[in-house]
Amino acid sequence: MTDKRKEGTKKTDDRSKAEDGANSLNAKPSSSGNHRRLQEDRASLFDLRTTSGQILFIVVTVAAVVLVQCLPNDSLKSLLNLQLPRQHCKPEVQFVEKKVVSHESRPKYWVFGRNPTGGHLLHVHNVLQRLGIDQTSNDTTDWDLLWAHDYPFRKLNLQRMKRHQLVNHFPGSGYITNKVDLSTTKLQYIPAAFKLPAEMTQFREYAKTNPHKQFVQKHNQHRHIQIKRTDEIDFSNNDTFIQEFIDDPLLVDGYKFDIGVYTVITSIDPLRVYIYKGDILFRYCPVPYHPFNASDVDKYIVDTEAMLTSLKNLATAANLCSELPCTESCAPVECQLCSTCLEEHDIDDLQRAYREHMNRGDMKRIFPVPKSDQHRVDYELLSAKNQFMSKWFEEKCKVDQSYC
Repeated sequence: MTDKRKEGTKKTDDRSKAEDGANSLNAKPSSSGNHRRLQEDRASLFDLRTTSGQILFIVVTVAAVVLVQCLPNDSLKSLLNLQLPRQHCKPEVQFVEKKVVSHESRPKYWVFGRNPTGGHLLHVHNVLQRLGIDQTSNDTTDWDLLWAHDYPFRKLNLQRMKRHQLVNHFPGSGYITNKVDLSTTKLQYIPAAFKLPAEMTQFREYAKTNPHKQFVQKHNQHRHIQIKRTDEIDFSNNDTFIQEFIDDPLLVDGYKFDIGVYTVITSIDPLRVYIYKGDILFRYCPVPYHPFNASDVDKYIVDTEAMLTSLKNLATAANLCSELPCTESCAPVECQLCSTCLEEHDIDDLQRAYREHMNRGDMKRIFPVPKSDQHRVDYELLSAKNQFMSKWFEEKCKVDQSYC
């Protein structure tokens, strides 16, 4: 009985174990499914395609904005202060700058004359400086150009000049640029002249053999020229000379005149000579020559203050004047200032205006009205002459600001 009871108990235990095993096998598939569903729920929480994901994104964004607004000014900057890696991905290329220093000095010039700093040499200084030539003192031999306003060869020792050094005069040129030396050279076409007092005897003999001729006593510095009788001449004045007076000169519209042409000699042997075509000097006597009166010097001595430049300095709008219709007619208003259309009285007015402008010094022109005030003037109310002159200044202003 006992054995049978034990066997029954054993069978009962075996059945229980079998049922527990079956239950455990049935429980495993159920746990795996729950875990998969949990992962899917977590994934859908961050998926913007789902409602929950979109809500979470909005909440996180709002929270971040509020956090940034509540932080102090420099806190966010310090939090985000990230350091870039110091090691470059590519090899660093170094540029080495090499300075090239030129030791070649600029050419130098110096000025010789009684007043080397005077305003009469202003244009000389401006041109040389524009060409890159520096001024130096006269106590050095390191120079390239000597600009001598006075004849230099009688006062300066220029016998040992270097090959590259230049002087703006040739030795001996003073005899053709000095008035007394040129006049007494006895060359053809030059009226007879005599130095004083060295050639006093020769002059008396010439005057005796030519009693109908008149003579002028001229100063070496181009001053105090006047016709004198032989008994009025001061033969002791060695700053003057005597020259025969041409009593039948060539006249322009009844006025005596002279012409000055700029000439440049670049070589003596072989000879090379140039003339400057850009400007010519005309000077006229202020009074008509006839009827002649020897006591009125304005009839035969040109006015040094009336030195006029060529029409180049008066004309305006050169391009316009060289084209139609100005080449055929002066009727158009825009052609009235062309040099070929200017009347004699127009040229006279413009010459005076030009001289006044060039010698205005510290004066300021108020009429014709400067460019800055032209809007205040009604040109239709001006006279014809004032309109003409105003137009001239306006055109000159286009090429030279000093006329504005």
